[in-house]
Amino acid sequence: MEAHFLKFDTLIRELRSTGATLEESDVVCHLLLTMPSEYDTIVTALETLSAENLTLSFAKNRLLEEESKKRSFKPKVKNENQQNIAFVTSTKRNTVRGNAEKFKFKCYNCGIVGHKRSECKKPQKRNDFKNSNAEAKAAVAKPSEEECYCFPAMNGNIGIQNINWFLDSGA
Repeated sequence: MEAHFLKFDTLIRELRSTGATLEESDVVCHLLLTMPSEYDTIVTALETLSAENLTLSFAKNRLLEEESKKRSFKPKVKNENQQNIAFVTSTKRNTVRGNAEKFKFKCYNCGIVGHKRSECKKPQKRNDFKNSNAEAKAAVAKPSEEECYCFPAMNGNIGIQNINWFLDSGA
């Protein structure tokens, strides 16, 4: 990071020596634009600050602090064989026959103790209610033999441009 800052400061000095006038906010903006993508979070945080609070020295200090945080959290690898290690485990139980620790609850499909409905070998039963005497609580629409009529009505003079509509759906 310090090498990046040295190169950046050299370029800014060269620009100013040619007679270009650069405000501090422009210099900070250019510094933030030249940062690598791994610093995007801190760059975004710095961009939200107001122009009065964001100085070049403040931005550099925050970027150096972020670099030191990244260095301290980066794991130290002693040799190349240790860096890409992963452990895989499985939480599935009762996959081997004769397992000493049996499933202690009753299957909701066949009623036998020792396995779950998802592991049951018997055909799946329909999802009926436990109590077959239970009545359905849903209201069912039944066809009606009655005839329905719609009575449109109009009120007003035909010569007037003001038209009002009233619609009665009968519901």
